[in-house]
Amino acid sequence: MTETTWLVIADYPARPSERDLLSFFGVPPDPASQLDENISRKRRYWHKAAQTAPAEGRRRAEAIKEAIREATNALKRGGEASGGGAKTDGSPDVSVRHDPKTLEELWRIIQSLIFRQRYQDAVECAARAEKKWPSSVEPVVAFAWTVQMGIAQEGTGIPAAAVAKAIQGLEGVISSGGDAREYRIIAGLLDSTGRTQEALSRLNDAARVVVPFPADMLGLRVTLLARVGDINDAMVTAVAAVNESPSDDGIRGECVDALLDFALSSLLPVTSAEDAVRYGRLVRVAAWCAKGVPDLEDRVRVHRLWAANCDQRVFSGNPALRSFVAIISGFLLLPVYNHVRCRPSWQILNEGPVGEGSPKRRRIRNFAFYQVASSPHVQLAHRGARENFPWAPDAEGWPELSSLLDA
Repeated sequence: MTETTWLVIADYPARPSERDLLSFFGVPPDPASQLDENISRKRRYWHKAAQTAPAEGRRRAEAIKEAIREATNALKRGGEASGGGAKTDGSPDVSVRHDPKTLEELWRIIQSLIFRQRYQDAVECAARAEKKWPSSVEPVVAFAWTVQMGIAQEGTGIPAAAVAKAIQGLEGVISSGGDAREYRIIAGLLDSTGRTQEALSRLNDAARVVVPFPADMLGLRVTLLARVGDINDAMVTAVAAVNESPSDDGIRGECVDALLDFALSSLLPVTSAEDAVRYGRLVRVAAWCAKGVPDLEDRVRVHRLWAANCDQRVFSGNPALRSFVAIISGFLLLPVYNHVRCRPSWQILNEGPVGEGSPKRRRIRNFAFYQVASSPHVQLAHRGARENFPWAPDAEGWPELSSLLDA
């Protein structure tokens, strides 16, 4: 199996073994620790296909999304999986040199090529169709959709010129009256080129044209809002998107991905009490969006644990002095001393381990850091954000915690 072949595998046996289900998500060749990431990646790919493919492709993508749901529940929660995705797209493999006679045949060929990971062939086929039917918008949309799916696959090497051409072509289509499909595609393409604010503006335009506004477009709006930093609006929109289509794991996944990506880039590590409140609020919304989707629930759980504990105060003073203060004051001053010498967990984690100073000072400070950082959920919650700690540039990874106790 090649690096990403598993991404487009559509189904598994009617009575799959655990090995069958793991292979469905690319494990192996990827390690078991990457299972949740691969589940999310496969769900994102087919959710994107379900959003923008023509009718036949949408039906296939939705069937594969259901297969992903069953396989995930079986692997993560012990549910049953019976095979859910279509094994093929209903059409035979095609030669890229095949010359479509109709626009319907063009879409069939494009879908067949894309779902077999032949993105460059699909791009060339769509480009030739644009010349064959210069007065039709369908080849233009087919070309843009091909480029978008190639980008969603990742690592397909779609040229920047092809992306620019796809955007330009769709701009012309939309100026003459686009529909939801065209707006979805152009928003995704603009975002992929770093023009996220323009993509958000296009969705705002779509909201005035496409009524009612589809739930999956609300999900896309969540991603764009989070990327431009408007996290409050993103959280409100995420709730609206999930409420609109609560059974769609793809929408739930898109919302959770957007919120947690923002947390990792903008809220972690927590550096103030206000950030702790903002982080906790975001995590609560993400947990609500993840409800019922096992891999998303597991991913959010570590953040829920850290959000609930990051503002808990941890003693970071001298334990011998604390005992002395308690004895000479008859324990009257102990609460005062504890309050003075306790600091929030987020602050202790942010300051990091101490490598300088007297041995006694190092032991006291490092023991406080050990108490916070030794919890497994702390490191998992900061995976992808560890380099943002002030002490991180001097460390290749998390410190060897057990050695801190010997400092």
